[in-house]
Amino acid sequence: MNAKRILGSILVSLVGAGSSMASVACEPAQCGLGLGYFIPSGQVNYDVTADHLTAKGVAFDPSGQNIDPAILDKLVDNVENCLGQPIDRSSFRVKFPANWHFSVDQSQEELPSAASDSGCLAKGLNGPGTCYWRAIVGCDNTIITTPSMYLFPDALIRLTTGRNPWTDTSLTKCASPGTAPLSGLSPIQ
Repeated sequence: MNAKRILGSILVSLVGAGSSMASVACEPAQCGLGLGYFIPSGQVNYDVTADHLTAKGVAFDPSGQNIDPAILDKLVDNVENCLGQPIDRSSFRVKFPANWHFSVDQSQEELPSAASDSGCLAKGLNGPGTCYWRAIVGCDNTIITTPSMYLFPDALIRLTTGRNPWTDTSLTKCASPGTAPLSGLSPIQ
């Protein structure tokens, strides 16, 4: 199947019939493509066992890390209030993979999923090494994010609206980070 046909299939599923939740079900390498996530290298498929639940009903997989569920609930609340529409917390789950790493300058937590150079250059991130995502939307409505949850709002907005909050300026303020870029944790080796 060629890339245009795959992208077309994903976009058709994003439009959906009366739902604001973008449903992404496809091959792991293509999961987030329709929401703007291109992963040229690194990890694309994440095993998820979302056996933890926040007080407000968000299922998550901490991968053995100390994740504060109250922060996750607060970030969902913030996005929901900013968008002015309810978010069904049972319609998605969150994965905090243990194999995240620090950025080259040690200022950010990054996923082992490479991002495209063009996106990084647009943000002024043109230092040495590969550029990596800090949050992505994977298959089965799973948001994959670092423990800091720094760009979790971006992924949640993309999943719930099907739009990129950095190119749709009406959503940009809703995607602003609600946490610090570092959680205080260290990657599990």
